[in-house]
Amino acid sequence: MIFNIKLKISVLLYLILSISIYKLEAQSIDVDQNPSGITWRQINTNNFQIIYPVSFKTEAQRVANTLQKVIVEVAKSLNKHPRKISIILQNQSVVSNGFVTLGPRRSEFYTTPAQEFDSQDWLNSLVVHELRHVVQFDKLGGRFSGVPFLETYLGAVLNLEVPSWVWEGDAVGAETALTTTGRGRLPSFELAFRTNTLSGIRYSYVKNYLGSMKDMTPGYYPLGFFMTTKLRRDYGTGILDSIMTNIKKILLGLII
Repeated sequence: MIFNIKLKISVLLYLILSISIYKLEAQSIDVDQNPSGITWRQINTNNFQIIYPVSFKTEAQRVANTLQKVIVEVAKSLNKHPRKISIILQNQSVVSNGFVTLGPRRSEFYTTPAQEFDSQDWLNSLVVHELRHVVQFDKLGGRFSGVPFLETYLGAVLNLEVPSWVWEGDAVGAETALTTTGRGRLPSFELAFRTNTLSGIRYSYVKNYLGSMKDMTPGYYPLGFFMTTKLRRDYGTGILDSIMTNIKKILLGLII
């Protein structure tokens, strides 16, 4: 009897804590409201709904064309064509970022280019990176995709059960393989790993993943890029498709 009560309490706490954790994004950002005077428009294609300020029309059309052009290649190695999704273009902020979320399901692009990013067009890079996240979510969503509450809960479970280096390493790999530059080609991106390796310094997986206030460590973006790249080199381009298929089976068991 006591065991059953403890189990119920644990499940309840798990649900409460997980419901609020549903975003997959590069960094935690404060999403302020847009000015009330903005006029919004939309472009609809078979795969995307592009929502944009009317002043951003030309770039929105370019983003829509780019998304349509790259969707097949971005989805190919995971063997999953994503469902139609809304893409919101935010141009009223100096934040350089992008994210995908299941609560509700959408992606937002913050269109101000990052000063420290690679030399390619910022929006082109966002298209490939964030679209890869969309494919990842749909790949793992299974039959719960499209069911509003269950999909939001699924997003929480995914972020709790799948480490960030898997999401981001795979997405950085996609942007590197499918564009002319990408962070995987930047010397600065691998700086911490290269420096530590050439210096004979070997930190633990946890320290490389979570970072350190004392020592220079790569963090989960470079860590994930090199780990997922090695997986592909050792086991072929379909290895992440196989891994995510197995993850989906395990997650379905946890949710049910």
